[in-house]
Amino acid sequence: MNLDKFFYDSYQELETLQKENRVSEAKYCAEAFAVHALNTLGLLYVSKLNNYDKALKCFDLATDLDPGNWILWSNKTHLFCTNGKYSEAAETSEKSILYSQGKTFDVFYNGGVIQSILENFEKAENFYKKSMELNPEHYSTKFNLSLLLLKNKKFKEGWSLYNTRYLVDPYIGSFAKRFIQEEWDGRKFKNKTLCVYSEQGLGDFLHFCRFLPNVTKLGGKVICEVQASLAKIIKDNFDVEVISRDTNGAWPKAPMTDYAISVSDLARVLKIHDVSQFSGKPYLTNFPKKPKENNGKKKIGINWAGSSDHKKDNLRSIKISSFSEILQNPNFEIYSLVKGVQAVRRWNDIVVNLNEGIENFNLIDETNGVQDFSDMASLIAGLDCIVTVDTGLIHLAGAVGVKSYLLLGPEHDWRWFTAGDTTPWYDSVEIIRYQDSWERTISELTKRLNKNYDP
Repeated sequence: MNLDKFFYDSYQELETLQKENRVSEAKYCAEAFAVHALNTLGLLYVSKLNNYDKALKCFDLATDLDPGNWILWSNKTHLFCTNGKYSEAAETSEKSILYSQGKTFDVFYNGGVIQSILENFEKAENFYKKSMELNPEHYSTKFNLSLLLLKNKKFKEGWSLYNTRYLVDPYIGSFAKRFIQEEWDGRKFKNKTLCVYSEQGLGDFLHFCRFLPNVTKLGGKVICEVQASLAKIIKDNFDVEVISRDTNGAWPKAPMTDYAISVSDLARVLKIHDVSQFSGKPYLTNFPKKPKENNGKKKIGINWAGSSDHKKDNLRSIKISSFSEILQNPNFEIYSLVKGVQAVRRWNDIVVNLNEGIENFNLIDETNGVQDFSDMASLIAGLDCIVTVDTGLIHLAGAVGVKSYLLLGPEHDWRWFTAGDTTPWYDSVEIIRYQDSWERTISELTKRLNKNYDP
């Protein structure tokens, strides 16, 4: 790109307009050029250089020149969201809606995302529905609306949109396309076969497999295709045949059955529309049991880190040093439940070591003997309680019935709904919701542990 020639030619065109006494037109063209250049530079700073301060300066200069440009306000909205400044994002979102005259679907989509984060759920729902009205084919809007509805226990409408995840996420979309047989719709299937497969995370299968008994009683043979680490505990607890799938990204040939369905769609086809239709009692009870040892100390397991691949890992994983007061309590015997995840993470433009200072704590680590979720169930069942961030471990603990404290980040999964410290999914799980900072949140955890376990 020859920028010198480009700028020279542009200047010459503006000079010609001035000579023709078309000053207003020349000013308009110059400002339009500047707005376009500043917007492009701002986007570059955001997407490639992670320099948010310079990006904001570019967008501010551009909106000074063209305050009615909804695209600029929309880009500011994305910038503030990326930076976690949601109140500012809400303000710029409203301006992008105003200046677009309500005719552009994506400004309502952005508004729905922000209002959902700010927990203005009714407003978020209205924004999403307006976006859908303007563009019925925008599947991200439908999927986000489904999560919002489910989070607010509006199950019937939420499930109806939840399968748009196949159109939003190319990975699970292409995964599900392996199954060419008819999707099961909840009908009885006597003398026929049904494959129930996992297409999301380990925790998702553990959460939804509670509905497998509802499925098996409807008739024929049920085959579950699951990740290898789930195979044993699923086989041992349900009347199903299990096909183990490697987690290395290689997908096996789909089993040939009469019907197939994702485990995450069982609630939809079984018409689970109210929390009264399921129980929070343990449903994974068959695994190797170990006798509890009593040395006078309370045995507490801690999992402070989820997978680094999670899109919002920085909002759920916590540094081990944040638990120092609990870890140093002489009446507690602390077990590490972190296994197979890296400690060093890059969160935006910051490198974080979640295990920094771990050598200062007397942690017991028995995870070397844990090969799958059946082994992990055996380990945690021998503890008095566990503390964990939102990973598959909390679903295992809840399904097994182990007393658990879930540390829930500022942006969390729909499953934990919008309020309360208990959950209808698992009777044994106590939720500690994010309280402005992890320090305050863990302080609340410490109070509860001291009250319940420190003599």
